[in-house]
Amino acid sequence: MAVSIRDIAKKANVSAATVSLVLNDCAGVSDATRKRIKELIAESGYVPNARARSFSVGRAGVVALITPPWQAALSDPYYTEMIRGALEAVRERDQQLILEICDRRFTEHKLWKSLFDSKKIDGMLIATPYLDQDYLPELYRLGYPALLINGERPDLPLMPCIGYDDFLCGVEATNLLLQLGHTRIAHISGPANQASAIYRVKGYRRALDNAGVSIPESYIADGNYMPLEAKAALIPLLELPAHQRPTAFFCANDTMAASVVTALQERGFRVPDDFSVIGVDDNRVAREIKPELTTFRQDIYSLSHKATNILLDAIASKDPTIQSTRLPMELVQRKSCARNR
Repeated sequence: MAVSIRDIAKKANVSAATVSLVLNDCAGVSDATRKRIKELIAESGYVPNARARSFSVGRAGVVALITPPWQAALSDPYYTEMIRGALEAVRERDQQLILEICDRRFTEHKLWKSLFDSKKIDGMLIATPYLDQDYLPELYRLGYPALLINGERPDLPLMPCIGYDDFLCGVEATNLLLQLGHTRIAHISGPANQASAIYRVKGYRRALDNAGVSIPESYIADGNYMPLEAKAALIPLLELPAHQRPTAFFCANDTMAASVVTALQERGFRVPDDFSVIGVDDNRVAREIKPELTTFRQDIYSLSHKATNILLDAIASKDPTIQSTRLPMELVQRKSCARNR
């Protein structure tokens, strides 16, 4: 069982408030008592609950938003909308936002921990969806106020996350194509180290299974959420004999879907006459590509704004408990899907 402040206080024969003063390096405790309490803390292996501590010792009025490295974050409208939503939310409450990137230095030097320990921030919004970020289990264990945005961690089911329901999106996107008479439906997937990509694949598989439709494993091709990789994933599928070739493509984001549409058109195919294509996000490219993409809308600005307010409310109420929420995406029907001929 984890050691608590009360356990330390009982051993030192002082109040829990006195132990808290020592933990927070505050005045009002004699040198002898301070020394004794520190010795007991070291002996017991006590780890302060940073979440409770940040609520009790005052606030900085600052939250941090953690994004992928700048090349990925600032070139993708998904992340620019994420930043915009968080920034507007903190401004409305007379707070501040700092941006940090999750790179090797951020994790190896534990910059995330320094931000909390130096009291520079009150909480952290984590918009990096990768499953291989090893710092998150420690961050959660230490109890720092943090909220995942659209990037849940299946290995940390109690870590709060506000995001869209990627599994349901996968089911509904595939069902739409099935309803249009397509049975040879390929999926251009996102990276295997992101929960969103994993759950969209699972939803795609579930819809096909429910419809009694079997597909070859080659119909699931990794596009890594990037346009060039999506194009490379498409080519082998187009090289299949006509009777084995997919007639529809469910792409795990709009960036890949637009790349698929362009690649098909470059090869003389017509969308949606020859192939149907559906994406996810409803970002700018979905409206600019011709034909305009049918897609599932993620309102990332509103999601980020909502998540930021939820975190700020938790900090202001001195209650670190945040309930995870999955939101349904909205189907936006445009012109890139048609009935199979």
